[in-house]
Amino acid sequence: MQEVQLTDFDPNWPHGHVTRGGLKARILCANAKGAYPIIALITDENGTEFPNSTTYNGTAHGSSSKSDYDLFNAPAPKRIMYVNFYRSEGGFLHSKCFYSKEKARQDAHQYLDWAVAAVAVPVELPEDAFQI
Repeated sequence: MQEVQLTDFDPNWPHGHVTRGGLKARILCANAKGAYPIIALITDENGTEFPNSTTYNGTAHGSSSKSDYDLFNAPAPKRIMYVNFYRSEGGFLHSKCFYSKEKARQDAHQYLDWAVAAVAVPVELPEDAFQI
């Protein structure tokens, strides 16, 4: 198992969960009675699921130190921004960002004489980001 870049654990995180060892985890219950209220199914490399229980902060059952089965928030998905670069008078470059490839293409065609390049860039935007 390969260790993944980990963030805090929140059982209500909307982007899913992973183990310290990089396996996918699916939360079934976050309020079981006892010291290990989080019940999750861990998917191994063969696609088989097995149960795991953790403390509310994601520490695996029976673990006093780091465990490959500690739970963490999965990384939020990256969004793609499309960036057009244009040459302006005096040789300076400027750019415009778009949320869709189609809008970037429309803009590039409108300013075809000045277009230099168009690049797709993966970015992590906050959940409350909005389109203008």
